[in-house]
Amino acid sequence: MALGVLSNGVDLEYFSPLGVQRDPQTILISGTMDYHPNVSAVLYLAREVLPRVWQRCPSARLLIVGADPSAEIRALAGDARIEVAGYVPDIRPYLARATVALSPTTYGAGIQNKVLEAMATGTPVVVSPNSAAGLSAEAGRDYLVADGPASMATAILDLLDHPSRARSMGSASRAYVEREHNWQDKARQLAAHFEEARVTRLAQVAAARER
Repeated sequence: MALGVLSNGVDLEYFSPLGVQRDPQTILISGTMDYHPNVSAVLYLAREVLPRVWQRCPSARLLIVGADPSAEIRALAGDARIEVAGYVPDIRPYLARATVALSPTTYGAGIQNKVLEAMATGTPVVVSPNSAAGLSAEAGRDYLVADGPASMATAILDLLDHPSRARSMGSASRAYVEREHNWQDKARQLAAHFEEARVTRLAQVAAARER
């Protein structure tokens, strides 16, 4: 039996656009906030990217959502433009109201489910090259990739400054996840792989008994 690989799936009924008005100039980053790659990403964003954003858009605000924020992350709330929400029972209302969602991970590998979930809600996303690894979406249409603080700040500002482009990208990102990461499609594909393995194994056992 040939080796098969299934990409990540998203529950498209649960993660769907809520149809509410997005808060202006609101940047969202989410994840478990005592996990070192996420801590590193948040600090990188706050220290190296946001100062560049605030130079042109001083009213932009950062919303940090996720359980167990580290002491370094909690300290960022000393800036009135940064809110540390901590644990929330449901991320969807936050994604629905964000202008843009970020995944600026500086290390790590594989598809980030939080990126797919944001895309499924129609929230435009800006990601680092690490976070884009494994995505078959079209950069520039379905999402933006930014490598380095200046590039990420420019990408964020582009979406903050151009609501129509942000809406278009959100629609494209939702369509991408529907095509490529539908949870139900992945479940059917997995079941088909299991069935293929079962049939192959039965045939092997039958052939061995006939020898």
